[in-house]
Amino acid sequence: KRQAHVVAVACLCLYMCEALGRNRPLLTGLWLGMGFLARAPVLLAFPLALESALRQEPRRKEWLRYLLLLGLGVLPALVGQAAYNQARFGSPLEFGYRWMNSPEPLLKRQERWGQFSFHFLPENLYTLLIRPPLISLSPLHIEPDPWGMGLLLTCPALLLSLRRKTRASLWLSIILVQVPSLFYFNTGSYQFGYRFALDWLPLGVALLATDASDRLIRWGRPLIIVSVLMHLWGLLWMYPNFNGYPWHTQYTTMLESLVRQ
Repeated sequence: KRQAHVVAVACLCLYMCEALGRNRPLLTGLWLGMGFLARAPVLLAFPLALESALRQEPRRKEWLRYLLLLGLGVLPALVGQAAYNQARFGSPLEFGYRWMNSPEPLLKRQERWGQFSFHFLPENLYTLLIRPPLISLSPLHIEPDPWGMGLLLTCPALLLSLRRKTRASLWLSIILVQVPSLFYFNTGSYQFGYRFALDWLPLGVALLATDASDRLIRWGRPLIIVSVLMHLWGLLWMYPNFNGYPWHTQYTTMLESLVRQ
């Protein structure tokens, strides 16, 4: 799952480079389709490409040509995924999520309410925005909640994108990409922050870039510093949980080995 997000972010960045830069429709569609193969919600970022095309190709004939090439770029991914789903699961629209090796609590949620449901909307919104870390008072101990934490806590720099109006297509793409995860039966499982935001986070960074001025607002630098420190905390927390030892252990071992030699 995490490798899929790495690939999806890379493809989304390449898609944005085409849509916001060179805007070659065939490659724009290709990168959007490749992102879809890694993370299906990425496909819903298409408004960015359409709006960019309208800006550059206002004439009807050129617009239709752009749509055709964009569709041809996306088509191999859609057809390939549908064929794979049909061959493996017996339906072109079945992605196999119902057979995931999920923890028992998640399986029970899925069995009761299904893979997508309005029942999960409040929890997912809470996790997306404000879910706090785990705090114990006796003794005082704070650690990340492995089921997720809100972006307002882990990446408050994104608030800078709200200060002025910017490209509507970026906002629309972000909203559309996020919508499926808001109704999903899982908040992201073991993670730091809210990993489903990676489906649209490059678009959020583009919002910050396109709305940037020569000078940051008063709270700009503090918000950026807090975001960096929060993700440093996440790295220091996640590394030993995945590898079984602190991040600095391997470097300490290498230095000791060099000293002995």
